[in-house]
Parts: sequence; C-alpha cells; structure tokens
Amino acid sequence: MTPPLHTAIVIGPPRSGTTLLGSLLSGKTGVVALSEPLLAHAIFPPGRYKKFLRRISREAGFPPAQTPANPTEAEFLHWILDRAAAGGASAAVVKETYRGGMPWPAWNNADQLDRLLRVHPPIAGSTAQQATPWIAIVRHPYAVAASTIRLCGPLLKWVGWGGFCWRLFWPVLPALRGPDEVVAAAARNWTAFVRWKERQAFPVYRYEDLVESPAAVLKKITADLGLAFEDAMLDARNGKRCVVGLGDNEVLHGRPRAVDRAALARGGDLTDRQRAMVKGECAAAAATFGYDLG
Repeated sequence: MTPPLHTAIVIGPPRSGTTLLGSLLSGKTGVVALSEPLLAHAIFPPGRYKKFLRRISREAGFPPAQTPANPTEAEFLHWILDRAAAGGASAAVVKETYRGGMPWPAWNNADQLDRLLRVHPPIAGSTAQQATPWIAIVRHPYAVAASTIRLCGPLLKWVGWGGFCWRLFWPVLPALRGPDEVVAAAARNWTAFVRWKERQAFPVYRYEDLVESPAAVLKKITADLGLAFEDAMLDARNGKRCVVGLGDNEVLHGRPRAVDRAALARGGDLTDRQRAMVKGECAAAAATFGYDLG
C-alpha cells in the first residue's frame, strides 16, 4: 500500500502564473506538480483524454497502470494522486485555473471547483481531519488580458470552414471573433474569480510580488502549503522539476529561466479600447488586491 500523499492546491485565473508557481514548487525533492488535470478531464474527448493520461504518466515517471474508463472527476483525481504516490512522490501540487466568466459553458469550472473544495476543504477555517492547503495567485488584469490574447492567437485564425471543421472534431473549442472578445472574456473571468475567492478563506499571492522577491514570497507560499522550502526551487538549472499536464507551454516544455522582475508586464500590447474594457470590468475588483488600473 502506498503511503498517504501530501496534497496542496494552487488556483488562479488563467495567465496569472499558476503554471510557473507549480513548476517552482516541483523543484523540491519528492514533489510532483499536476497542471490542470481537471480541465483535461472536462474538455478532452475520450480518446484524447486517455492519451493525456498516458503522456503525463510517462513524463512524471509514474509506474504503469490501466487508465480509468469514464471516471468522475473525484475518481480521476484520486487515481492520478495514487499514481504519483506509487511513483515515489511524497507530495503533489494540483494546479487549476478558475474559469467562471467564460462565454463558452464547457470551459467554466466554478461548480467543479466548489465540489473540489468539498472533497479537499481548505485548512483555513476547516475542522475536517484531512483538510488540504490551498493558495491563490493573481496577476494584474491588464497583463492577464494581454497574455490571453497571445495565448489565443492561433484560435483567432480558426474561423470559417477551418474553425468549423476543428469544432466538429473538438466541440468545446471556442469560436473567437477577435481580440476584443478575448479581452472581454478575460476581464469578466478575472472579476468572477475575485468574487468567488471572496467566499474562500485561503491566502492570495500576487504574481508581481513573486517575481520581484521570489525567495521571500516562495518561502511564505511553501509554509502555507505545508512544504519545506528548498533553494533548488529557484534554481533554473534544477533538472529534477516534475510538472506535467496543461498550462503555459513555455514553462512546461521550454528552457528553464530564472525568476526575476524582467517577467513583469502591464498589458502594454493592449489597445486603448481594450484597456478601457478591462478597466470598466475589473477596476473595483482589482482594488481588492492593490492593483491600480488608472
């Protein structure tokens, strides 16, 4: 029987540094970071989903095991955590993104996260015997909007018959009409996350603080997640990182880079119209985390 696995959960809006944080945490000996496994469970067709499970099992070095057929999200998460423990991990960081303001219903997961909160209640304010440490990370909404445009660039080209054919194969693929629609969706989702987070008791960290003072902030984060800090977490040459799944492709598969304030951005690529859209949607919520959208 495999020993119990210490599990921690990281949540934040898309393009807020959740994958980066998962990667940093996986630099600790014995920690595996599972990046958006529940998103994969929700959006992949069955064949693609099984390939996803096999790929992350191979990349993480999990021992061979039959992949579950049509599991519930709770069964799926239990399976993947069990595989991590069987592979020798002492802790797992499950990283998900919040999607509650999207105009594409299949991508929204607020109800899914609420169910996850019931299965893995946060330590703060919980009397559950197996409470789970949660933290959230946020990023300036201008930077989130600009980064989302860059992420969705390929999707903006999938219009007309090309996009129609892609969506026949993968029905949940959103049909995007232009960058302004992407910005509007990112802004609505950012505000929806803030409102959702107001109902939760776990701590929030800002991406900007993490990249400006990585050692100091990461020490606080690891303490909140019940993990011991190791200098190797911040070593870009650390080849022992184990972060698998969906997320920022540059972080998952690119060359490791040192974390510093050069990674900061404030949405300089946005047009005046797009900045006005984000400000109108997010200004009040942004003040909650000390962001000025002036």
